[in-house]
Amino acid sequence: MQMPKIVQFEGAKAMGLLGVFNPMDAQIGKLWDDFVPRMSEVPNQAANNHAFGICTMQHPDINTLPSGQFIYMASLAVDAYPAVLPQGMTTFELPAGKYAVFTHTGKLADFGNTVRYIYDEWLKTANRADYSYPDFELYDERFDPNAETGEIDIYIPVL
Repeated sequence: MQMPKIVQFEGAKAMGLLGVFNPMDAQIGKLWDDFVPRMSEVPNQAANNHAFGICTMQHPDINTLPSGQFIYMASLAVDAYPAVLPQGMTTFELPAGKYAVFTHTGKLADFGNTVRYIYDEWLKTANRADYSYPDFELYDERFDPNAETGEIDIYIPVL
């Protein structure tokens, strides 16, 4: 498996749908299935057309996170937040900082293998930043959502 590249991420605003998941039975695909038909409702979309899959342990919309669960947000990059959000959507500010970036290349069906390597092997020896920082996936023009194949970058905050 590849070693990550270390980058300074400038931060980004995101808007989309979120859910609370158990890592052993994450139904994240369903969240994306719910979000994709509603993407056109997201105002102020960034010109870069980036989509984010955000994994976090904290969000203002979630008061108490059950033990062993995490928050995932299917979202689009936006330039600014509107005064009124589309129904059921929320926002998230991806913090600027230093991140290790892994690139998954291939089928979306094999994405779990890359994620397992990062969390089960690489993170054991990595100098990870504060766990309050989110991990996130970046989907850009290198990923074809219709064919469910291409490249996806996975950002892990590091010190």
